[in-house]
Amino acid sequence: MTMSRTEAIGKAEKVLEAIKTDYPPHMLRTIAEMDNAFETRNYDQLTFLSHELKGEAGTFGWPLISQAAGWLRQLLENRGAELDDEIYKIFLDSLHQLSAPDLAGENEAGVCLIKQLYALCESQEIRPS
Repeated sequence: MTMSRTEAIGKAEKVLEAIKTDYPPHMLRTIAEMDNAFETRNYDQLTFLSHELKGEAGTFGWPLISQAAGWLRQLLENRGAELDDEIYKIFLDSLHQLSAPDLAGENEAGVCLIKQLYALCESQEIRPS
């Protein structure tokens, strides 16, 4: 027996919803790995994790985390080890703040933080996309 397209989409949506529910602990582990990569100055790993977090967070309902991780990746790709450690710390601290359960989705506090990160990117002559 084959599934109809509507049934298949419904089943896929249920699977995605289950993954979405289980995503926050994984996201927190990824951010912790990013902290470790920064502390050990493993910029390749930090770039990889930023890219991974950007994609996953956007898929699973954390658009502000996705945005911040994407901008961090841009900074890493453009400046890498040349970038001031304080900027990395600001981004990593921001990811921790944005990962609070009440900041899932888009909200005023998270958007305010994102605007500050955007300005920080511009101050480093990086045009956030």
